[in-house]
Amino acid sequence: MNEPFAWSSVLERTYLNFKWTVEAKKHTYVDRFSIRPDFVEGAVLSYRNGDINTQRCRANVPERIIIQKVINGNQIVRVVVSTSTNPW
Repeated sequence: MNEPFAWSSVLERTYLNFKWTVEAKKHTYVDRFSIRPDFVEGAVLSYRNGDINTQRCRANVPERIIIQKVINGNQIVRVVVSTSTNPW
């Protein structure tokens, strides 16, 4: 694993509920550090729990879905989920 993401494996084992791709780690941990991992996972968990404030959108790839949720008055988190991995 790349050095900037080495610490993320500890985070994943102890805190996160889902498996994150390297792309997801880069975009969350490096590119968009103002969006915390709990916002991202919170959107997925809200959707799975039937929260009406989350939406499922279509993706161009059949094995993926997009979940979006408003996290602040003017920010939306969109999460691309691979339905072929566990847990899902």
